[in-house]
Amino acid sequence: MKTTVKLSFMMFVEWFIWGAWFVPLWLWLNKSGFSAGEIGWSYACTAIAAILSPILVGSLTDRFFSAQKVLAVLMFAGAVLMYFAAQQTTFAGFFPLLLAYSLTYMPTIALTNSIAFANVPDVERDFPRIRVMGTIGWIASGLACGFLPQMLGYNDISPTNIPLLITAGSSVLLGAFAFFLPDTPPKSTGKLDIKVMLGLDALILLRDKKLPGLFLLLVPVCDAAGVLLHLREWLSDGSRHEKRHRLDDAGPVL
Repeated sequence: MKTTVKLSFMMFVEWFIWGAWFVPLWLWLNKSGFSAGEIGWSYACTAIAAILSPILVGSLTDRFFSAQKVLAVLMFAGAVLMYFAAQQTTFAGFFPLLLAYSLTYMPTIALTNSIAFANVPDVERDFPRIRVMGTIGWIASGLACGFLPQMLGYNDISPTNIPLLITAGSSVLLGAFAFFLPDTPPKSTGKLDIKVMLGLDALILLRDKKLPGLFLLLVPVCDAAGVLLHLREWLSDGSRHEKRHRLDDAGPVL
């Protein structure tokens, strides 16, 4: 199998995993009797993990471990955590597991990017073609956990724990596939200090005059996307009639 095909499949499954549980989670938690505050804290897990993951994983991976091996370990660990999270019926049992899962998943976004960057001949030419497979994977997860089961004659799985189980299974798949990815050894050899672990050394990039404008553009876009993904059910009347499926399925696709 060609390297670009492997990297494209990696990126597809990486983003399929996130989309499979992240968008329909609200439906299942609401059906299970979770309060609005508890649902909000559940969705905050990925944000918390995104802040902590560079400290816990990023700086260590850059210096001591091959990226594809770390990806495999994190995916297998995440699969176990998500499987047990899918069995929970209370916030006290669910939240710690989802937070732990998020701490295993969020670092893999950077890891898959690093693996792709390190193994393509021309980053500017080849990486966009690989990365777009992640977007396709996100859309595919929305279809798989949205209207596709109903179109095939099955019940709607989005308000159940099945999307979480699909996430666990997909994580096992990518964890196993990671052993077939190109070897991506650590490249950084500099001193590991608290400044590096916290990512503060990256602040030097702010000297680039283009970045502040990019941040100003991305923040409202990301905020709008968060509202769409997290609150799409609250924006509706709560019923599950045919006319609403277009709105329900738009969240995963977008």
